[in-house]
Amino acid sequence: MVSYLSLHYQSFLMSAFSSAYQQFWLKQQIKVGEEVVQKGLRENQVGAVGAILAHFSVRKDAALVSMPTGTGKTAVMIAACYALRASKVLVVTPSQMVRKQIARHFKLRRDLINNEVLSPDAPEPRVYELKNVIHNKAEWNDILANHDVVVGIPDTLNRIEELPQVLEANAFDVVLVDEAHHSRAKSWTYLLNHFSPAKRILVTATAFRNDKKDLKARLVYNYPLKLAYDLGQFSKIEYVAVETAGIQEPTDRDLAIAKKTEEVFGSHQQHGHKIIIRTDSRTRAEQLKQLYDSQTALKLVLIYSKLAQSTIDKRMKKLEEGEADGVICVDMMGEGYDFPSLKIAAIHAPHRTLPITLQFVGRISRTNVAAANTAHVVASTHDFEIDKIQLFKDTRDWAAILPELHRARTDRTEEEQHFFDTLEEVTPPDDTYVVDTEEALLLENEELKPFYHTKIYRLIPKEVAKVDEDEEEPDLVDLSVVPNFNGLANMSRVILRHHHVSTEYRLAVFVLGELITPAWYGADDNLKDVKNSLILAYYDKPHNLLYFCSSLKDNELYKELAHSYVVDRLAFAEILSLPMLKRVLAGWEGCKFYNIGMRSRKAKGSNESYRQLLGGSTQELLTAADAFNYTRGHSFGAGFDSVLEEEMLLGISTSSKVWSIVDGKVPELLDWLNKLSRKISDAEMDNLKSPLTELDCGRDISEFPISDDNALVAADWDGSIYNRETRVAFVDADDEVVEEALLVACEISICREECTQNQLVFFVKRGQAYAKIGYRIKPDIAFYYLESTPCKLHETRGNNVLRQKSLFTLLTDAPINFYFEDWSKLAGRTLMDFNTGFDLMPDGAIQAIGWSGLQVNVNREFYTADDITANTLAGDTRLSIHDYIEQMVLPDYDVVYYDHASLEVADILAFRPDSIKFFHCKKQSGEEPRCSVDDIYEVCGQAVKSAVWTNKKVLLNRLVYRNKGDTGNRVKKGSLDKLKEILMSINNPNLTVDIVIVQPGLKTTNHSGTQVEAYQRIRKLFSGAHAYLQTIGSCTLSVLAS
Repeated sequence: MVSYLSLHYQSFLMSAFSSAYQQFWLKQQIKVGEEVVQKGLRENQVGAVGAILAHFSVRKDAALVSMPTGTGKTAVMIAACYALRASKVLVVTPSQMVRKQIARHFKLRRDLINNEVLSPDAPEPRVYELKNVIHNKAEWNDILANHDVVVGIPDTLNRIEELPQVLEANAFDVVLVDEAHHSRAKSWTYLLNHFSPAKRILVTATAFRNDKKDLKARLVYNYPLKLAYDLGQFSKIEYVAVETAGIQEPTDRDLAIAKKTEEVFGSHQQHGHKIIIRTDSRTRAEQLKQLYDSQTALKLVLIYSKLAQSTIDKRMKKLEEGEADGVICVDMMGEGYDFPSLKIAAIHAPHRTLPITLQFVGRISRTNVAAANTAHVVASTHDFEIDKIQLFKDTRDWAAILPELHRARTDRTEEEQHFFDTLEEVTPPDDTYVVDTEEALLLENEELKPFYHTKIYRLIPKEVAKVDEDEEEPDLVDLSVVPNFNGLANMSRVILRHHHVSTEYRLAVFVLGELITPAWYGADDNLKDVKNSLILAYYDKPHNLLYFCSSLKDNELYKELAHSYVVDRLAFAEILSLPMLKRVLAGWEGCKFYNIGMRSRKAKGSNESYRQLLGGSTQELLTAADAFNYTRGHSFGAGFDSVLEEEMLLGISTSSKVWSIVDGKVPELLDWLNKLSRKISDAEMDNLKSPLTELDCGRDISEFPISDDNALVAADWDGSIYNRETRVAFVDADDEVVEEALLVACEISICREECTQNQLVFFVKRGQAYAKIGYRIKPDIAFYYLESTPCKLHETRGNNVLRQKSLFTLLTDAPINFYFEDWSKLAGRTLMDFNTGFDLMPDGAIQAIGWSGLQVNVNREFYTADDITANTLAGDTRLSIHDYIEQMVLPDYDVVYYDHASLEVADILAFRPDSIKFFHCKKQSGEEPRCSVDDIYEVCGQAVKSAVWTNKKVLLNRLVYRNKGDTGNRVKKGSLDKLKEILMSINNPNLTVDIVIVQPGLKTTNHSGTQVEAYQRIRKLFSGAHAYLQTIGSCTLSVLAS
């Protein structure tokens, strides 16, 4: 059998294209005025052929040529075969009708010969029109030996059994794809991939698809539709609107269009213009044929793809010879078919996408027939938009609208092409793990479709001296870094399968493979599942924002990426606060939220701490009570963004994340991120109307709100810490562990005298061990150890101290909550103001108790075993403060619970169906009561913080859990069952509690000197706490003083 190599050599010598190369001249038509002084191809045709030659001189990937319908695409395809000196050419067309036309054009080459680009003596290409499936290799060898061109449709070619063996990959040296927007369909893609050694040329009027898939070819030439229109190669298009809004029956709407079509045809019949009638199904096409035949005088033929070719030929002959006025089709003639007399389109089922609309309109826009300057589209009005234009309502010349839509889409294609060109391989794929049956992995960035989900970091530049004032601002991010992914997001044995970076767009792309031993397999060998993950890092330098988009949603991963990429000497990286992040919703109109999350102001350590509203228009479910009980959490909804002037669908969360429910190509994702940047970085967004303002999200501050009359009162762990069983170790300067405990069992104590507007100072204590810590929010948010700290804190796991995991890593995501004297609360740099105006507490709310007459030792909150022994020996029968309160409530309450210890709800809790009290006790310092504001801060902070336990389920679970400890039975009266009975009998899940501060050291009468002013401040502090408790939990505050 003759080999393919010898076949190709022989065919090259006798190919019609290669042998006629000297008889082919790539020259341009020259006109002076309207007179042609030199024949040749049109300028755009010469440009397209030249671009194809230039492309294949340096590249091997497929070339894409975009030219509007009627501007000479077929002539370009034929001319390219001569210019490339083709040996064997395969032409793939979308339909049988186009196949026949293309075959005839390749055989006759009239455009080239008539324009003196090709000698009339040039040998005629031997063209084979593939009408049937051929499976036999010998038959194909014979076809290739005796023909220069094979023209076929994908369906016929793809049905060849064992195509790779029957038609080898190098059977053709040039492959032409007409109407190339189909090329992403599987049947077309298979052919293009199989014949990849050939020079593949894709030709189309639309270099884009509505599904946003690229055409897998390099756009080498784009002839703008507007230029074709300006040069008279594309006619005007008059939209003839048929108002059918008041017509209910579909048949009556079709009849209205038919009558209007007949009217338009009547006024243009003398020019030989023909009609193309478009619908969306064969059944409806047959119904329209009956309607036009019975209700109009128009003579029409019907064609669709299932008809025999001979039948199609006969019907089209009637059209060509004037026996028919038009044709009814189901997309069959919507693209590729060349019949210039089609100048009237009747659309009964309009296309809703730009590519197909352009293809269809191109059928009637040719200008090489009589009176061709205007084409007509007859259709009913429709509200739907094509690329934001209501085309079927716009009465302007479509030829003025469509070129702009075409330009915008094509520009996007060119921009994407440039974007992907900028991505360069930084790290070669890891080849340490190879599966014998797996082909080499060559990922294409164009095929990545990340989900629209991002974690955002704000970059805060450090003060670094410039060497030169004219020097450009340095990049705060180094995207050339390769992070160590092992150990992150619980990944191990990570292989780097793809790592590309675009320095121009400041983007890094990773595809990671994690090798996982199947759960059903015991050995640790090469039998692995591979879990692939996509990670993108994007640096928006103008706005100093860093975005991470990852299929792995893991906070530790995000932190490590930020730590790896941000240049430490130049900048800090900080997640966005909710007040800044919510700017993405600014200016929204017609909002509809489907999910709203709310953080409870009080519930701690349970599901009750977070509430979600789900469904449609959930914002309408928000109540005034929600505004008091909750602050803003995550939200997900839709609305029209009046700033960006487009519909948006977004979710945002308090952890600096934004997401939507779509995916897209990487350039589209970057467009989305840039829109977020535009709003996040614009402080003017804070002045626009924004949804969900009912829920407080606080405001960002740059210094602490500390002043002479607004001290730091208390601090508490973030509510999320109570959901974790994080253990910490206190490690001293000798690297010895001196104490271990649950983090929530550690006390936060304020070092008030060292707190300023720039720094808060506090202790974290457990037993005798403590760490002294500072906190700042300017220039960045940071916790840090002060020089005098005796210990540092590290997380522990089992018996191991994780010295690389500082407590501060955890506090970055769950910052400590700080409470100030005005009862504003600070978390991170976000301050929740307590703006409710309040009156001073009534005099009766602060009771003066004569403690000495009650035989109470006000210098002891409780007695230790040693105290009891000493009192016995000394004959001291006075009660401790706790003993007194316990005896006071025992007769009147059904359940009394003693909770004094680390992590207490209160020192003593008393319950009966109509009353619940929490008692917080503080001993007197010194021999006499006084008016010291500092003495009040701690106990007042404890009282306010205890409001987080006023949810009945949370409280019950907490007290049951604490009664299981090693401190003995905490229930001093009644039982836990009785406690449950009382709590469950209350209908409201949130309890009304009287929180009582017991402070014998507070003097309420006979003030002198500075005591007068101090007492008024204390009273104001209590009053603010009382108002705060009422606001967030319907609680009351009372005080037992001296």
